[in-house]
Amino acid sequence: MNPAPPPSASHSAAASMTGYLYQARYALLRGLQEGRRHPGHELSIEKLDDVAFEENGRAIELIQTKHHVRHSDLSDKSVDLWKTFGIWMQRLIDDPGSATNTRFVFLTTDTAANGSALSMLRPPGDDRDESKAVQLLVGAATTSKNHRTATARSTFVGLTDAQRGSLVRNVWVFDEAPNIVNVREEIEAELRYSAPHDQVSNLTDYLEGWWFKRVINALSDRHSSVVALAYIQDKIADIRDSFSRSKLPLDEEIDAMPEVGEIPRDKRTFIHQMNLVRVSDNEVRATIHDYYRAYAQRSRWARQNLLLDGEAEQYDRALCDTWHRRFLHHTSDLEEDCDDSTKENEGRRIFRWAREHLVPLRNRHEVWLSSGSFQMLADEVRVGWHPNYKSLVAAWEEEA
Repeated sequence: MNPAPPPSASHSAAASMTGYLYQARYALLRGLQEGRRHPGHELSIEKLDDVAFEENGRAIELIQTKHHVRHSDLSDKSVDLWKTFGIWMQRLIDDPGSATNTRFVFLTTDTAANGSALSMLRPPGDDRDESKAVQLLVGAATTSKNHRTATARSTFVGLTDAQRGSLVRNVWVFDEAPNIVNVREEIEAELRYSAPHDQVSNLTDYLEGWWFKRVINALSDRHSSVVALAYIQDKIADIRDSFSRSKLPLDEEIDAMPEVGEIPRDKRTFIHQMNLVRVSDNEVRATIHDYYRAYAQRSRWARQNLLLDGEAEQYDRALCDTWHRRFLHHTSDLEEDCDDSTKENEGRRIFRWAREHLVPLRNRHEVWLSSGSFQMLADEVRVGWHPNYKSLVAAWEEEA
């Protein structure tokens, strides 16, 4: 067994992970806000900065996010400040024309100390004082002894007065920003008119699920590094339609669940029912895939209170009714003493019919939902495939 990491390392990993999740969640919040005003803009993560907004390929806002679990006051000598300024100053040096037209946002869950340069660079208001902020930053840069910020501080001191003024004029500080939990609450507030009030949290779950997957794609594929804000709005509209009172939303991850590679070794009743009629291994794996998806999706709808009272039971009764008709069609004319092969053949016909037969659940017409639900009923022995499935399953359970 590998030894557990020291507490400091474990804490560092957790803090880093929280920081990345915060960055992605905050990007979604800002995307929702910015998309209402400028749907033509695009959003990127870890391309130009932690989060950035672009217009026709030109950066218009760069955002550095700093999430801290423990709240504290930020001084003008803080590592967060100078690491951020180091990134922005390099951009100013490399492309001064573009930098002068870009807003640099420093967003932190900490508080800018009273009288600090950061406190004077909050969004335009009575207390904003860019000239004083420059003086304080030069003073901090020349007096700090922190080796971790030495390069950035040296660069700042080496800038011309015009360069320092150009940078600081475009810096906006948002301190005491909502933490990772509170950002979620703000996202829900942005979406409050996009679903019935009791389903806003569920809609947010679906949107965040899609968004985090989209962020991963953006980080791993340079061709997908930006997301059009209009696309976020389109996705909300798509999910919102699924959350109307007359519809059920489909979880994309469940729909795209990986196929079953190996047949489970556990003695599930619905698998034994397939064995009774000698279903091929390929069909067994495909059917287990349907069962997993149907079980997961129906469970999620139940947890989210999206199913109407008695709706699941009514659906199962409809499945049982249509199965019973098919079962009688294939078994009523069988002779009492017909051989096992004949019974198995008829049982496979019933089974294959159930795999293909579609019974919609409200607005959902996925065949796997019907097929998997039939298997859920087979697991409860409410339906079966072999003409003698009840007695055979009972004997198998007794033996087990």
